[in-house]
Amino acid sequence: MSAFEAFKASFKGDLLTPGEQGYDEAIARWAKNAARKAAVVAFVKDADDVSRAILYAKEAKLRIAIKGGGHNASGASSSEGGLVIDLSKYINKVTVDA
Repeated sequence: MSAFEAFKASFKGDLLTPGEQGYDEAIARWAKNAARKAAVVAFVKDADDVSRAILYAKEAKLRIAIKGGGHNASGASSSEGGLVIDLSKYINKVTVDA
């Protein structure tokens, strides 16, 4: 089993790679100049998924970008050939207990 297959088997969220349905939408950004073609977009469901994504990226020697809203015009939420940890699908709210 490849490292990616092992990562995919343990990941609870959704993973998209180039050519898959939804990939183009996943790498689109508010500012077109900020979009980069990531090797993997990881829609994480929880902290365990984030940890798995970081460990996989480290093992595969992929740069990591974090996407929240995707509104950073500098491209900080994208990674050419890297892994994007995307919070927008499942982790898209914050609750604060004052």
